[in-house]
Amino acid sequence: MCDSHETLPPGWLKSLERGGFDAGHVIEKGLFIMSEARLKAEIWVKALMRRAWSQNVPALLMRRGEDSAGAVIIKMNGGPGSRTVIYARGLLADGRWGWRRASGKDALDDLEAHAYVERQVRFDSDLWVVEIEASDLTQFVDDPVEG
Repeated sequence: MCDSHETLPPGWLKSLERGGFDAGHVIEKGLFIMSEARLKAEIWVKALMRRAWSQNVPALLMRRGEDSAGAVIIKMNGGPGSRTVIYARGLLADGRWGWRRASGKDALDDLEAHAYVERQVRFDSDLWVVEIEASDLTQFVDDPVEG
């Protein structure tokens, strides 16, 4: 047990982040208090894809990230000729965790969507990318979805 966060070893925050801890964890009097357990990214992604498949909706793993703690982005593409909206899990305006429109308020064409994903992969090499051929994400996730 630590008397304060100042006695923690260098790099402790990065180690926690790699271990899957998020902003829901706080430091109080040198103790780590966990707010909730998290699924490994690999298990979560497999469940998301199976949920889509069970509704006869195509879902494709575009990029495999780090098994236990990689972030996930979801490309929603309504099918041939439609534009893409990209979602990432994060804090919404009301303070709840949910899926926010990472690509902005306007949908992207295929080239813009590809460029967006490439930029994110350069920033986070552990990133998972899933593409679902549907226009509404709410039927596949339990968390709130930003409109």
